[in-house]
Amino acid sequence: MPQPPLHGLRVIETATGISGPFAGRLLASLGAHVVKVEPADGDPARIQPVDDTPLAEGELSPLYIHLNAGKLNVKPDDIEPSWADVVIAGDVLADLTDTKWDPARLRSHDTRLVTTTAWGANSPDAGCIADELLVQTATGFLGFNGDEGLTPLRLPGWQSQYAAGGLASTMVQLIGRTDASHIDVSWLGALLTATELCYGDALHCQRVRSKVGAHPPTAFPSGAIKCKDGHFAPGSIRPIDWEMQCLFYGLPEWIDDPELRDRLKRRHHIPMIWDHITPWYLEREKKEIFELALSSPWAAGMVMTPLDTLSDPHLSARGYLGSIETQQGSAIGPIRPFRAPGLPVPDQRVRVKGSDLAPVEKQGAPLKLRSFSDLRLLEMTISWAGPYVGNVLGPLGIEVIKIESTAPFDGFRTQRPYDHGMRPGQEDLVNDNRFYEAGGLFNAVNKGKKSCVINIATEEGREAFLSLVANSDGLVANFSAHVLPQLGLDFATLQKINPKFVVVRMPAFGVNGPYSNAVGYGS
Repeated sequence: MPQPPLHGLRVIETATGISGPFAGRLLASLGAHVVKVEPADGDPARIQPVDDTPLAEGELSPLYIHLNAGKLNVKPDDIEPSWADVVIAGDVLADLTDTKWDPARLRSHDTRLVTTTAWGANSPDAGCIADELLVQTATGFLGFNGDEGLTPLRLPGWQSQYAAGGLASTMVQLIGRTDASHIDVSWLGALLTATELCYGDALHCQRVRSKVGAHPPTAFPSGAIKCKDGHFAPGSIRPIDWEMQCLFYGLPEWIDDPELRDRLKRRHHIPMIWDHITPWYLEREKKEIFELALSSPWAAGMVMTPLDTLSDPHLSARGYLGSIETQQGSAIGPIRPFRAPGLPVPDQRVRVKGSDLAPVEKQGAPLKLRSFSDLRLLEMTISWAGPYVGNVLGPLGIEVIKIESTAPFDGFRTQRPYDHGMRPGQEDLVNDNRFYEAGGLFNAVNKGKKSCVINIATEEGREAFLSLVANSDGLVANFSAHVLPQLGLDFATLQKINPKFVVVRMPAFGVNGPYSNAVGYGS
């Protein structure tokens, strides 16, 4: 069985809460040796209610279980910082000075520090309350989240902290490739990075983005629509989405209606559309509607409850949920947010506080990490989620090459200009090819990348692409699950050309399981 990619990486996690422990959880799931060190009164996440549901006496919070499986748990005085390659802390630098976790002291024995804090480890506001709502407010995101004329809405959960934890796990791998002693990831910066394209209207079109409410009008039907047993989310961005819905609604005459086929004109007829589709949804269960989507190109999704997820056949087939052992017995929860055939699933136990013996010395040779500047990533992605990967990795030094086709190219190149108009004084760009370089959304998530157009359907294009594979380190693609295999670019083919080539595929529902052929959007 192959060793996991981070086997040999030693991490001490002193951070509490969400962002730092989430980073540790991701690293442990990739094979890193993560040791959790809790304060005397324990990690506050141990008693964190979820969705305002009170915990029973002595009950361990599901949040803590989710974030801390697969880690050793030792007493603070029992472990020497010199054992670790990296320490993950959640403290501002002022609170670390003259402690055993002081970055200068850590660096004296070649241990690095990654911090994840609300406002920045050395920010003038570092002492401000570390609160999710305050951070979300500071990003400006609440300004366009909600209904027009009503109070702004907070994103549910701990979005900024999970985003920061994901980026912090990357920084743990980056810092060992540099001469840096300390890297800080703020919740604020992480959420700004994750929501960057939401500011495209203001920067590109010089206008304030309006609130779209629960049912965005520029791609209606949209949002969570009430059905017989819950809610269902139809996608209506592409023409084929509208065509499929018209057929399923029993309204084929709507397909070619010029006032309805164009989604920007359709917004003027929303009340009439509501009158026709509301009874259709109320008569059907969400699973029944989703089966229609699975049988067609319609991008759509069920709004599932937590109980739905526990019995969902797709999540079960993908091994997303599994058993996590705790001192109070077994719990069912997410194992890891990705699937990697051949990569072993690490230990999934949640240890009792301070119950493990501390490792006393570094074992084996140090982990050898190539500099990010020596890596080349091919990116065959569209829209937001796929390009976001290269958008994060490019500034770290990785050479990112975005590969597009002329039919179709990345639709984000034109989405905002079509929907909301051009920046004042640039209307002439619509009439020539510069139009394709002027999309604010596209530019927001494709900064710093090299770009090329390859028609893989031709022999010349295929040879050019495979030559890039032979001379690159990995590929990120977020097409539907069937696209790469249909092009003859399955993993086995690519690995024959480059045995060390890494392929990350990220279609909406994954590449296996009963929903794998479904099309989906972020909503």
